[in-house]
Amino acid sequence: MKKLFSVLLGVTLVFGLASCTETDLSNQIATLEETLNNAEEEIALLKETQTSLEEALSEKLDVTITLSFTDLSGSEKVATYAFDAENVPALKDLLVLAFGADIVSSEYGSYLAGLRDVTVPYGAFIQISENGEITSVGIDDLTLEDGDSFQLDIVWWDPLMQEVYEALNLFVTNQLDNYISTEYIDYNVLLGTKNLFIVPVSETDITNYLNNFF
Repeated sequence: MKKLFSVLLGVTLVFGLASCTETDLSNQIATLEETLNNAEEEIALLKETQTSLEEALSEKLDVTITLSFTDLSGSEKVATYAFDAENVPALKDLLVLAFGADIVSSEYGSYLAGLRDVTVPYGAFIQISENGEITSVGIDDLTLEDGDSFQLDIVWWDPLMQEVYEALNLFVTNQLDNYISTEYIDYNVLLGTKNLFIVPVSETDITNYLNNFF
């Protein structure tokens, strides 16, 4: 009789524990579902707030200007700015902000002398186009209106220097490693190219090479 009672008690406890476990799991799932629903509601609210802020911002900042620069390799950099109509800066200030432009003032007005980290070869200059048309006035006389796009390009005015540049560029791309490396340095080539391109060795490499050579 005692054994039968023990068996019955054990079975009851097992089913009781199983019931408790199922109840706990159900409660946890219900809690997680409620948390997920609350999170989805918060996300929806945040999206509505973001949309409202973007609409308010677009109404206030009603002048959008796009600047772009393409180097001789074809690599392009683009920057877009938005302003309210009463606080639109001068183009030269935007160029300084976007590309680190070197603006030089002269008795004839301001002109674009260069851009940060950009080497303009001899025989070329930086041309400015507005909405696809080459500008015919100085940078001081260019006004900014909503939707304007200004493109900067390096343009050759000397065809001979363009041919020299392109030939040197081909040499550097295809042959320079044969003349300048950590194992061998041709100083005639090094001196001829160090001011034109970034050579594939450092000052430390050159010092080490000289120490080993001598």
